[in-house]
Amino acid sequence: MGIRPGARPVTRMAVALVAVAMAIIEGCAGPRPARPAHFGSIPPPGQMESPGYAAILGPVSGRGSKTFTISAPPGIAVWIACIGEGRTWMRSPVVMAAVCGNGTAYASGLTQPTNFRRGQQLTVRITAPKTVRWRFRIDGAHW
Repeated sequence: MGIRPGARPVTRMAVALVAVAMAIIEGCAGPRPARPAHFGSIPPPGQMESPGYAAILGPVSGRGSKTFTISAPPGIAVWIACIGEGRTWMRSPVVMAAVCGNGTAYASGLTQPTNFRRGQQLTVRITAPKTVRWRFRIDGAHW
């Protein structure tokens, strides 16, 4: 759409309006892709629970449902976050859920003291939709 030298002012105005309309349409073509969400920092051990707790599993990241095994500590603290739509559940050894968002907020749970025997193997179950990314850490007290 070039403008000829000596073109009438109406033609120039029409070309300018078309250019402005195209710029507006391009800008409103739809939502821009969202920045990929990244997990925030998990608070250090001892933040929620008593001093002396240490990480015994994690941080672990994944998608969907997974199972892990840990040796039972006398006290357990859990931090969990997820990115996406829905919830991520820890079904055992502590039952808790995190409502998914952008991954910067962690849900936490604490059970102290536990009734587990020293050396007992515990199954850690994470349940989430396959479209959800999650991250968790389990801290434990020392025997």
